[in-house]
Amino acid sequence: MRTGRGGVHIARGLERGPQFRVIHAVDDVRTDVVDGVVHAEFRVCLRPRVLRLASRVTETFEFDDSGRIRRIVARFSLPRRH
Repeated sequence: MRTGRGGVHIARGLERGPQFRVIHAVDDVRTDVVDGVVHAEFRVCLRPRVLRLASRVTETFEFDDSGRIRRIVARFSLPRRH
């Protein structure tokens, strides 16, 4: 599913998008680069904080020959108590 039209659109959504207001923290970030592809894994802690819910996220960033991001694939786990 396509979730953004480009970097500016995605950045604006992260700053002001209502879909991101449920996030109160991101932690446990791990990154790795394999054959020019960036792999990231992190935990997204959700609001309300009292519920202590978090979801694991894995993302893969693929680049074109000029170094611009060509594709991002993200996978989210179901939220669980942490």
